Amino acid sequence: MVERLLRLAIEKGVSSAVAAHLLDLAAAFGGPRPLSIPGTDETLTPREVEVLKLIAAGASNRSIAEELVITERTAKAHITHILSKLGVSSRTQAAARAREMRLV
Repeated sequence: MVERLLRLAIEKGVSSAVAAHLLDLAAAFGGPRPLSIPGTDETLTPREVEVLKLIAAGASNRSIAEELVITERTAKAHITHILSKLGVSSRTQAAARAREMRLV
């Protein structure tokens, strides 16, 4: 929730320097981290890890965008990258892979 508020503050230009600094601190202390994909040379970015968790929870592109305070187009781009990196062709397969990797 705090992350959503900070991202919204940055997006709206309200105390963006302070919000950006706090967002960096939040990420450093418990935020998602890059994740190496076993058996590949691929790594999911922290944002892709967030998106993958939401996919596994059954979230739509629109709800992913709203939750992460990004556009739906950006959410779709993250999903495309995730599917490619995981070597899967569907959100269902990505969710199963997330469970295998113990992300959810």
